Amino acid sequence: MATHTNYFDYYPKDIPTCDETHGENELKIISELNEIVNGPVEGNYCFIHQTVINKDSVPIKERSWKREYLRKAIKNSKIGLEIGFNAGHSSAIMLATNPNLKLVTIDICTNPYVEKCAQHLSNIYKDRFYFYKGSSQQILKNKKSSVDFDFIHVDGGHGIADFYFDIDWSEKNLKPGGRLLIDDAYLPDYLKYLAYKEQQEIFKQINPEGMPSSGENILVEKI
Repeated sequence: MATHTNYFDYYPKDIPTCDETHGENELKIISELNEIVNGPVEGNYCFIHQTVINKDSVPIKERSWKREYLRKAIKNSKIGLEIGFNAGHSSAIMLATNPNLKLVTIDICTNPYVEKCAQHLSNIYKDRFYFYKGSSQQILKNKKSSVDFDFIHVDGGHGIADFYFDIDWSEKNLKPGGRLLIDDAYLPDYLKYLAYKEQQEIFKQINPEGMPSSGENILVEKI
């Protein structure tokens, strides 16, 4: 009989919090995304899984370190890819933090709010934001990127086959020195595969601007 992973069994304990350096209009845009969702949301950088949100919902302090780590990770990137858009909270943080960033996002759109949230960010950021509906394997398999990504955020399907695909594709399509940020990086199979990639001297873990990982998400750099 198949078993399901309980992510909270592995979630890091004693996560630190911090003051945040919000990007331009970041909180306003997050509020607008919350208003579009107006109900339970899949877990993300701002809210715990199945939190019921609306326009007045405020990103929880417990994930402040995770958000600030993302801001520091993306700060100097030019062209990014996000696998797993959800309601767009992490996309909004990245685009607000880095005004020079162009971001491509992918999502399978199982939640009813996904495409509406993506359209909202498209209306705001115009040619800085591109959205594609589908799984990463449907869209990226057997395809070489025509652009040099210097940042990839993996937060898509949690199956191990999906994760392996996303990491392997990132390895092939990130330019040297490019950054790969892995969400839910505390899961044992994720950690084992990342350790293997580091042993092969493909990636090395880094601390953006000296900020260590809380264990929620981990940043590596392509060697």
